[in-house]
Amino acid sequence: MSWETTYRHGMGQLRLDPARRAAILDIPRGRRAPRRHPGALRAAAAVLAAAVLLTVGGVALSGQPAVRAWFDRYWQAIAGKPMEEGQSLLLQALTQPIGVSDTVDGVTVTADSAVVGDDSFWLLLTVSGLELSPRYGYTFGSDSLTVTPDPHETGGGIFGWGLESHGVNADGEAELLLQYSYQQETGPNTPWTEDLTVTLRLRDLIRGRSTGADATVAAGTWELNFTLRSGDVATVSLPDTWVECTDGQEGTQRLLLRDITLTATGIRFSSRGEAPRAELVPALVLRDGTEVGYGDGSGTPREDGLGMYHSFHWRVPVDLTQVSAVRICDTVIPVGGAEK
Repeated sequence: MSWETTYRHGMGQLRLDPARRAAILDIPRGRRAPRRHPGALRAAAAVLAAAVLLTVGGVALSGQPAVRAWFDRYWQAIAGKPMEEGQSLLLQALTQPIGVSDTVDGVTVTADSAVVGDDSFWLLLTVSGLELSPRYGYTFGSDSLTVTPDPHETGGGIFGWGLESHGVNADGEAELLLQYSYQQETGPNTPWTEDLTVTLRLRDLIRGRSTGADATVAAGTWELNFTLRSGDVATVSLPDTWVECTDGQEGTQRLLLRDITLTATGIRFSSRGEAPRAELVPALVLRDGTEVGYGDGSGTPREDGLGMYHSFHWRVPVDLTQVSAVRICDTVIPVGGAEK
């Protein structure tokens, strides 16, 4: 699905006054970066485009919440080696056990654990109580997510989430990873300062969507209610920087990025001047050469109409003391160290 298709699909679900909708839809065409735009009471999973879809099934490590074990395996996949101590300690600090379940007709859906950032979280779900084949992925026919405080109700903006199937683990449970993030309507994202109350409703477990073996394997509606604690996340402030972004059709464009804030879970900044024509593609470059890309991104127009606010989230939280640089488009920005 192209960025434009994804964007307009998401826009179809936004509740905006006609003038605001017209202004947003008039944003110049041709940008492929996945974005979410202001005013939504709810954003569909399709708005979180570019999320990685890597299946890394396996057994949770002894004594670890399942989401930690998932990230351990994922880190091995992208870095080619186990986590170093600093990375492991970061994930430990950000991980919150949940253990809330709902059972319908013998099928149990569990919110096992979450990794919580300052404006995003990753939630690992498991499904047990029936025989599942490792040949297929499993997901739900429909879902809804309510988070309080709602960013739309507390200053404007939208939130979005993507629910990814990650196969069947060695215990015979289906694993799904939900990634949630939000974007303020005006100004750069402000980190959470309150705990989050989350309600997740899932309907009808589906096997093998898009594989030709689609089937409903368990009918019903599961509801999970839990709280996620807010917490401090290390940040690094980077200097205002000119970056060059190249598009195959539009050529090279120079953009001034300001208020660049790098965190363990993502990066936020504003761009000045005309809207980006090429895809803004941030990535972290670690000291050992490992690169970590982003899993979702969004943007909203600045109040003065002279640029945009941008927010991206890494595919996995990263220990900032191991980061040597951030690459945005064709420009590399050196990184010093994390602030507490």
